[in-house]
Amino acid sequence: LEEEKKQRELEEKIAAELEEKRLAEEAEKRRIEEERLRIEEEKRVALEQARLKEEEPENEVRTGNMKEFRVQAAKLRVKDLPDKYLACDPLPDPEDERDITTFITLWSEGKDKTYKDMLDNC
Repeated sequence: LEEEKKQRELEEKIAAELEEKRLAEEAEKRRIEEERLRIEEEKRVALEQARLKEEEPENEVRTGNMKEFRVQAAKLRVKDLPDKYLACDPLPDPEDERDITTFITLWSEGKDKTYKDMLDNC
């Protein structure tokens, strides 16, 4: 009975040691894998930074061009107001949403009562 007890304790001790060794090996494998992934990530980041540094002059030129294009586009969108008002054109500015909305609202609300009114408004 006591011999069986010692045998079981010995088996449990050996099983515990084996389990501990297995867990230690798994932990070591995880640590090695994490280290490998960290090194790969560092290499990837270094390559990306090198690529960005290489493309930096090109990006600066592109950024400068975009700023110039933005300024030119803004200048082209600006229209002299007197030309529109001097033309006495009752039609709305097609690039101004508020102008179009106002025109449509006034047009739909202002129903002509007689043929003479209708001809006058054409």
